[in-house]
Amino acid sequence: MLVKRAFNTIVHVLLSFFIWLPRRSISISLLQLHFALFAGCLLNFFKKNAFFPQKLANLQAKTKKGRRLIETFEKIINTSDFQARSTVLLKRALLAFYQRKLLSIPLLATELGVSIPTAGRLAAILTSNHFVRLIGEGPSGGGRKPRIYQIDEQNWFTLAVDAGREHLRIALFNLNDQKKAESISTLPLESSMQYLEATVSHIKRFLVRHHLKPAQVLGIGFAVPGLINTQTGRSLVHFTGFLRPVNDMLADMTGIPVVMDNDARLMAKGEASFGKAQHAQNAIYLFLDRGVGAGLLINGEIYKGTHGFAGEFGHTHFLGNKNNICYCGQTDCLETYTNLRALEEEALRMGFTASATGDVWVNIIEASWRGDRVAMDAIAEIGRRLGLALVNLVHLIDPEIIIIGGSLAMAGNVLTHSIYNTLRENAMHAFREDLRLELSGMGQDACLAGCHAMVMKNFFANV
Repeated sequence: MLVKRAFNTIVHVLLSFFIWLPRRSISISLLQLHFALFAGCLLNFFKKNAFFPQKLANLQAKTKKGRRLIETFEKIINTSDFQARSTVLLKRALLAFYQRKLLSIPLLATELGVSIPTAGRLAAILTSNHFVRLIGEGPSGGGRKPRIYQIDEQNWFTLAVDAGREHLRIALFNLNDQKKAESISTLPLESSMQYLEATVSHIKRFLVRHHLKPAQVLGIGFAVPGLINTQTGRSLVHFTGFLRPVNDMLADMTGIPVVMDNDARLMAKGEASFGKAQHAQNAIYLFLDRGVGAGLLINGEIYKGTHGFAGEFGHTHFLGNKNNICYCGQTDCLETYTNLRALEEEALRMGFTASATGDVWVNIIEASWRGDRVAMDAIAEIGRRLGLALVNLVHLIDPEIIIIGGSLAMAGNVLTHSIYNTLRENAMHAFREDLRLELSGMGQDACLAGCHAMVMKNFFANV
């Protein structure tokens, strides 16, 4: 009985407060929003009790004022303005937890610029939805011990999907940025509906295997090689025959939001978010494989350009004077002088004898590990060409670090020493004085990590 009376009093106070709002055009202040958040938590709790429906019915039946109070309160809760502002505040709270990983209620209040009670209610809502969890209490500063919350890594995830030329890689990340699972399947990249259906099938089987529902996935990051128009969401190289953007089609087929970008740019994002460029403001990620691409970190952000095409370093012109024909239709693109095929051609020209089995470029790199002089000279020549091309890029962006990734990075120090020596000989001293040149420490995980970072950035957009 005492609980019922207390509830009745609280509801009347809250509803009386909300009657202050204009009846036709509702404009909610921050204070009113905080009251609404509290009321929402309160109603959510009492609705689970058997006496609530009857109490509400009695309140409505007693007086016209009671009915008007209830109708006004429901109007406030259901208005899109209220819901939008509540969602933004909750997302800001979740973003604070995501960035800091561990927060007390007073620290959360400071981060958001709200009162401690409001921060506590926000934490309670995030806890009830399993975004964060209570882990204990912190030391007291003289009053009540503050409650400590951290990200709940067991209920919400992102998926990273790397559509490679020969393989499809899928990885699961939690909200602590940890890769929890991964699968690799042989699935050559094709611009066909059958390929998309096969990709979706792999994604769905992956979720079933790990006992996850699509509703638990905040988004899918989809990495594709080639030109990606980030304004329209379309690839200019793959899936060009579809009427709709591929990410929209995949979202409809999986029931999960999908964001897509170029693979080399996502590798750079992975390094910038979790790797060797994590503390850099300006960096170059160089992807060396069958193709050559770059991701540019400028002033702390991955640079995309006007249409999203920035970073096609492999299609800059190289003065090799061989009239090499590139698949893009141009001649003497840098890629034709520095990719894996160029390494094979250079080594064979120098007299390298390839094994009867395996890819020739793998034979060359493995031979260089054993100290084979011809293999090392061929790799050094590729490094020299890359160094000459990088001089222009270094003079344009003035990076703190250049990170080398892709299959050619397996050549290790033989490659990096050649690139660095060429930079020293040709770049201005002021640009190379503090410049670091390093191999990627993330390997193929750079792309998957970049997909995860892209999904999280998209999830917290406009917050």
